[in-house]
Amino acid sequence: MVAGALTLWLWVMAVGRDLSWDVVNHHLYLPFSLLSGRYVSDFFGAGPQSYQNPVGYVPFYALVAAGLPSWAIGAALALTHSLVVWPLYRLAAAMWGEEPVHALWRGAALAMALSTPVFLLVLGTSSIDPIGAVLVLVSLALVVQASPSPWRMAVAGAGCGIAFAIKPTNSVFVLAMGAVLLLRCAAAQTRWRDALLFYGASLSAALVTMGPWSVWLWKTFGNPVFPLFNERFGSPFVPAEAIVALRFLPDSPWDLVARLWQIADYRSHTYIEGFAPDLRLPALVLIGVPAMVIALVRRGTRARLLQRADLQLAAFAAVSYALWMISSGNGRYAIPLFMIVGLLLVRAVQVMLPRPISRVFVLLILVLQTAYFASDGLHRLVARPWSREPYLVVHMPERLVDEPVLHLTLGVQSFAALALYMHHDGALINLVGQMSLPAVGPSGEAVRTRLDQWRGRTRLLFTIPDGLDATPLPEAVRRRVNRQIYRFGLRVNPSDCLLIPMLRALARESAVKSDDVPIVSCAAVARQRDDPMLDDNLGRVAPVFERLESQCRRILSPQPAVTAVEFGDVWQRHYINSDTKLSISPEKGVFMSHFRSTSIVRLGSIDDVMAGRSEDPCKAWFQLRQP
Repeated sequence: MVAGALTLWLWVMAVGRDLSWDVVNHHLYLPFSLLSGRYVSDFFGAGPQSYQNPVGYVPFYALVAAGLPSWAIGAALALTHSLVVWPLYRLAAAMWGEEPVHALWRGAALAMALSTPVFLLVLGTSSIDPIGAVLVLVSLALVVQASPSPWRMAVAGAGCGIAFAIKPTNSVFVLAMGAVLLLRCAAAQTRWRDALLFYGASLSAALVTMGPWSVWLWKTFGNPVFPLFNERFGSPFVPAEAIVALRFLPDSPWDLVARLWQIADYRSHTYIEGFAPDLRLPALVLIGVPAMVIALVRRGTRARLLQRADLQLAAFAAVSYALWMISSGNGRYAIPLFMIVGLLLVRAVQVMLPRPISRVFVLLILVLQTAYFASDGLHRLVARPWSREPYLVVHMPERLVDEPVLHLTLGVQSFAALALYMHHDGALINLVGQMSLPAVGPSGEAVRTRLDQWRGRTRLLFTIPDGLDATPLPEAVRRRVNRQIYRFGLRVNPSDCLLIPMLRALARESAVKSDDVPIVSCAAVARQRDDPMLDDNLGRVAPVFERLESQCRRILSPQPAVTAVEFGDVWQRHYINSDTKLSISPEKGVFMSHFRSTSIVRLGSIDDVMAGRSEDPCKAWFQLRQP
């Protein structure tokens, strides 16, 4: 444990802290909104992520709120995440036994498991995926003990239940644990009542950890997992469609198989956003399948085969892989799976190859894997050095600290973390973002109610393009903002704007560095008159959006009720499921783009779309998806 924790801590200190999109958007905001009570007064404060269960993020928020230096927060997170060493070693011991003669194999298996790129990417960060991995793997280690007792099964079940509650994507591993329990019950290693005890404890722990939050969501929105699965619950506050991130999901049954070796490709957006190639999974497929066949042929009775820990873990990995791929395909949600792959790979090499060759082969894979990832892989989503400064450095104007206001944020990035540094009695609405809010219906009514409550104390929060001054507000920015908030009868007051420097790197006491995020808070006032030309353009482009959406409902979903406008006469809709953006200009035509592609596909003119002569939006999206 000491050696493993020290190694992982050194890695975290070397690669720095992570100031990712999620940190600024909701990792800090969620626990703040819970503990301050702001979840009641805010409305989509951090966009659709506002209503995730905030419990899992409370430890990170507590460290930041305590004012600890960033390096101390990183060390605390690294040591917490390093608890994963214990269950991994116990699982290795379940396969090789406790005898000293096998110490080298157990150590090699542990090292291979810890070399998981997606784990090293989020190790020591605000992500709760490593904490979920610790809980899942502790549960798995307790389940595969030689003689598990009822209390161990209860603790194991509780661990899985908490992992699910803090991040529902861990349901993959809760279900995969059923394959292990089924094998162990068939081999008389576990009693059926203990298996039922496991799932009873899982359910109880999940209800305790997420039950109160889900009850509040049900009472407020009519959906206990709002805004997810709204095609089943039908909350009127969001579209009655599934919200599913498509970025890593397989497009065909063949993709389920191809992903096994695509993970080793040195390219981004194969199974995570950045470069994190993993050689171990394709190596396990090449070596592990023959090794399993050999094990089935060599080892005697069916009962003895079912009792083997390596085959039980192989069943866990196989079920986890299938469920993970059809549910998300996002590698950050599959850390337990990839760590088990490391253990199984070493075991398969030992079974397949003679002892001298097998040890060299394991060492070779470990060196190649480490070098492959450490030299050129993505070590942090947004890396910044550790320092004595706070984790997130914000220079908040005193006026926003002293006076509570309602901030309407404009942009896919809500910057909801800024609420921690403003007056805590204020309020926050992400008006234009991943799920822009309409001016009609229950959501529009909720926004208007808050606008009435905060009349005269409402401000707008948005970024300005690099290279432009915030004060005075550039005319092009003013026009864009006014069009974004037009539907609510508001306009920006350019004479009342405040700059909020938020440092994304090391802070200096003497000056603000040039790599600030240029965030502006401006007063919002009532719009004095309508814009007939704007209304006419909106009426012209709305049918174009609707026609394209009907042609490609899976990609252009959920169907937003809001058409936003960017610079000039470009109208846009953002589709959260595919991170796709449709842009329409009466002069330049219709374009499709999304965040991880540098190219833009032109679908044709407005007349082409309405006449059915435009490019197929589904084919355009697949073209944009190419890495």
